[in-house]
Amino acid sequence: MRKEEDYIILQINGFVNIEERAHRYAILPEELVEFHNLHCGLADLLSLRLPKYIEYLYVPRVNYEKQQATLVSTTDLYLPRDESVNVYGVIINFLPKGTEIDYTMKVERLYKNVELTKYQTFVNRCEVDLQIEQFYEQAGKSLYPLELLINQDGSIARMASGEESKKRWKEEYRPQFLRLYKSELADEMIKELDDVFITLDAKVANLKRSLFYKLFFLPIYRYYPNFELDVKLSFYFSPLAKEILYEVKCRLISTYTETGKMVVSMNGVEVEDIYNAHTEKGTLELVYLLHKDTNEIFSIKAELTALEKGQAYKVVFQLYELKK
Repeated sequence: MRKEEDYIILQINGFVNIEERAHRYAILPEELVEFHNLHCGLADLLSLRLPKYIEYLYVPRVNYEKQQATLVSTTDLYLPRDESVNVYGVIINFLPKGTEIDYTMKVERLYKNVELTKYQTFVNRCEVDLQIEQFYEQAGKSLYPLELLINQDGSIARMASGEESKKRWKEEYRPQFLRLYKSELADEMIKELDDVFITLDAKVANLKRSLFYKLFFLPIYRYYPNFELDVKLSFYFSPLAKEILYEVKCRLISTYTETGKMVVSMNGVEVEDIYNAHTEKGTLELVYLLHKDTNEIFSIKAELTALEKGQAYKVVFQLYELKK
């Protein structure tokens, strides 16, 4: 007995590719043909060997619904709305120098308000040991917790905790540094930091030079027509002390991963200008995994390359959500 709840009827009106349809619905080709023939009329019987024009194809409802559940239902990716607290591990490799930097970042989110707390930085898996590096590592703690206001597309609008950071620098960290570091170099470094904190609210552009802030707050929450979007993105390469501009193809992958994550992938090539014409160009590859139900970032993988006088420079960035 045929039960309508057992099958789905797909309108074909043409020659059907049984192999492709069977793969899509996770069923063997011969099983799909057998199932279709069991439910269709005599005129629509199929054979694995001979192609045939048909109006409709019968597929098992359970297979169809499982396949539909893997499809991303929208091309408009919205900013996470729920309150959340996530902790991420961050690893950055700089090549050819061979330097690895890693740290942990806590991110507390309430829609467009994001608070970040950065924990200890390690260089090549060791604690920072050089005096100058220790100086800047300690000074950086004045920034945190850092509160940012976010645009609808996920990019940084402005810094909201500038006054608190200035106060921490002035009342807590600056007096410590004056006691601990007594040299002309230290005085110059403290003066440099004084200048930074005086104009801190206007330093959002400098924040974006940090690869973490650039990637974590990239404007990925937007509309992707036909699941694709062409944009231009610039990234600061610290070894070259300059911004590199890329032409980028963004793709919102139309199916979820096996673990139920959405995927946003980006591939790009360095924009040609008068300085790099007729030479090999840098490239960009980014992959974002997002939680299906909240759109929160689960992980980011990025590889960026740039070339200068025939020398290739590469940055490999990994961010991953730690278990709660």
